[in-house]
Amino acid sequence: MGPRSQEPAVLQRALAAVKRTADLTATILLWPTKQHAPFADAMLEFQLDGRKERFLAEIKTIDRRIAVAQVKEQLQALIDEQFPGYRPLLITAFATTNLAEECRNLGLAFIDTAGNLFLRTDNYIADIRGKARPDHMVKIAYRANKPAGMKSLLLSCVNLN
Repeated sequence: MGPRSQEPAVLQRALAAVKRTADLTATILLWPTKQHAPFADAMLEFQLDGRKERFLAEIKTIDRRIAVAQVKEQLQALIDEQFPGYRPLLITAFATTNLAEECRNLGLAFIDTAGNLFLRTDNYIADIRGKARPDHMVKIAYRANKPAGMKSLLLSCVNLN
């Protein structure tokens, strides 16, 4: 099971966590297929303070703060070109305190599977941080860490010489 195949589970768990911690519900407007590429991972609509707010979402496991800026730039470019009126949203399995702070500093909305979130619009703000890493965290298995992937990597290195 590759990283993209785990995105639906991360999305569903993050939406359940947001419902649990902030009593917010989102509607999935579109779950893109490969025909939509290049594209964000999902389009969502939240009901925030009586207003419908639409988000273009990227589902990623991020472990570096610099990646937050890259996600925001990628989503903002799509929004500017094709989806005016949408807002960028990062959906991740778990946002550390530092990652949550970086999202807030950059104005990038995020939700995670623990219930941490930062959603800000012109008329609404929700900022919940400090929820513990969930026990059910989806672990993405990269093929390069498996025997076949290591063999492929080794053969690639040998062929370079």
